[in-house]
Amino acid sequence: MIFDAAPDLSDDFTGPGLRPDLWIDHYLPHWSTPDRSRARYDFGGRPGSGLRLRIDADQPDWRPEDAPLRVSNIQTGTFSGPLGSATGTHRHRPDALTVRTETGPRLLWTPSAGRVDVTVSASRDEGCMLAAWLVGAELDSRDSGEICIFEIDAAAVGEDAVTARLGIKAHTTTGSTPT
Repeated sequence: MIFDAAPDLSDDFTGPGLRPDLWIDHYLPHWSTPDRSRARYDFGGRPGSGLRLRIDADQPDWRPEDAPLRVSNIQTGTFSGPLGSATGTHRHRPDALTVRTETGPRLLWTPSAGRVDVTVSASRDEGCMLAAWLVGAELDSRDSGEICIFEIDAAAVGEDAVTARLGIKAHTTTGSTPT
């Protein structure tokens, strides 16, 4: 199938900042704290070079108990329940994810259908991973899960080939606990 339609959304990340009507510069901020979830980024320094997400030497782990796991991420929606609850966007694990920073619903671009085109490049530094996910907002348990467009670990990049993970994963269903 060939798509000739223009995308519903387009951002070439020309800067000087992220579009506040579209992007949240934190990784799942409700499961962590703002100093740990905030993305570090710049705009590449030359025309057309786009957004460059960085992991800087002084960047803390996303959550201390997940160390070593440092993240630089942008997303288009977030939601949480009250402090201490297990309610929030992307309950992707069954272990003790509790709200540490309450975030009200902030749904900037959360389509239920469409086409996604992504152009990326990444570091091959040991331990790096590059990924693009479409994640349910989870205001309702039916909106729980992810479409993994790709996940690529630096170690999976070879001279002539790259191994990427992809797929669809449900995280919860009505009446169940996160998995």
